[in-house]
Amino acid sequence: MKSSNQGSSDNFGFHDEERLKKRFDRYREIIEAGQVVLMKDDLEELLDECLETAHFTRALFIANNLLSTFRYDSELWFKRSIAQGHRGNRTGQIASLNRVLTLNPVHVEALVERARIYLHDQKYDHAKRMLLKAYRINSLDDYVLAGIGYYYRKLKFPEKAAVYYRKAIQMHPDNIELYEDLAHCYEDMKKSGKSVAVYKSYTVKYPDDEYGWYLLGLNQHRHERYNSAVKSFLRSLEIYPGYQDAAISLAHTYTEMGDYVNAYLSYRRVPEDPDFPEEIPLNLINLYLDQEKYRAALSETEHLLKIMPESLRARMLKAYCLHKSGEKDKALHYFAASVRTVFEKPFSLRKRELHSAPEESFIKFTRSDGKFKDYHLLESDFLLILFLGYRKRGNRKRAWACYRTLKERSRFKADSFFYLAQIEILLGNFKRGVNYLRKYETKVKGEPDNIIRERYPDLWFSWFYGLAVRDEE
Repeated sequence: MKSSNQGSSDNFGFHDEERLKKRFDRYREIIEAGQVVLMKDDLEELLDECLETAHFTRALFIANNLLSTFRYDSELWFKRSIAQGHRGNRTGQIASLNRVLTLNPVHVEALVERARIYLHDQKYDHAKRMLLKAYRINSLDDYVLAGIGYYYRKLKFPEKAAVYYRKAIQMHPDNIELYEDLAHCYEDMKKSGKSVAVYKSYTVKYPDDEYGWYLLGLNQHRHERYNSAVKSFLRSLEIYPGYQDAAISLAHTYTEMGDYVNAYLSYRRVPEDPDFPEEIPLNLINLYLDQEKYRAALSETEHLLKIMPESLRARMLKAYCLHKSGEKDKALHYFAASVRTVFEKPFSLRKRELHSAPEESFIKFTRSDGKFKDYHLLESDFLLILFLGYRKRGNRKRAWACYRTLKERSRFKADSFFYLAQIEILLGNFKRGVNYLRKYETKVKGEPDNIIRERYPDLWFSWFYGLAVRDEE
């Protein structure tokens, strides 16, 4: 296992997902039957595949069961630490890495990962010691060289970081993550031309890697080289026609160029991803809205609502399209019905949704009796849900504790004004709600209609509804 931050392969399709799930279910039965020893090699192969495709919960399950039998296998402990790190369990990750280094003090990858954690905690001297130790053990290991590059990037020395990333690429020329890191260094140095050249060098060496062309296209798009980006995305799609990310990025590039016809065709050229079926409809809605084609956008919101019938965001998009199409009364009635449907859910269900957050977040937010330790630790949208729930149950003290926290947070987080506006509008205080939205507009200094749609689409409805009601008054 050479990389702790490998994500899922971008061409890991639906059928591959089904195959992996069937394999995992079959081996889970073997594990539960206590036959781990007999299937160790097969289980390790499945563990590696789960890590490579970002199925970290499955990977952790396999690693834990293997370690129950093979508790002195340092490589298994290291793979376990990778899964824990990606699931946000830093305490468990550190414990696993310490176990690796106890069993195998010269495990360079564990030393590098431990250094990364120290860097995250801004313990730079500790990180440096770990990296020096790893470098003395193997100065030609690409993982070690990349770790040192990461260290210098964190210290804001991109020139030094680039030196080590280039050395790492020499050792492992097919690791595209190293090219990404080197390109980021050049971006830090304001050398956009060199960052593009890094990705081009990869596509020259590996012309049939669709991900390399995709990254090259993204980099060219970032630097407004739209014609070149189009060619790169098309090459990526030529290699793998079902590559949804490349098709969406191609459509975004055409949109920037003002070529809406080709943008539309790009969205339509790949099938919907079964895991994210809303991705294409949402992008099409935004495309139509950019052209002020509100009837076409409205038609697409109907399709979106078939996919996500309970989504407040989808309902608000439909309300907005109705409003812009001139059906103002219908839009307001639909908005009011949608808000009642969503926010009149039983509070216990809302609280269960909140508690379905990752385990570490639940532990962070709650005491042993299940009550929240500190409202300041909660995200703003959680505070909104809690406010509405507590108010409905008649617990005004806790409801206003949430409200006060949002007001305090608004001093340094502009999006808090959105949540305050939602509260006021939902309580019928429309003018006060619009005032909060005006404060947000002052903070961001831009056209709120566009900014909200692009940066906070799920909060867009507050602006739309607040202005609509204010106009009526």
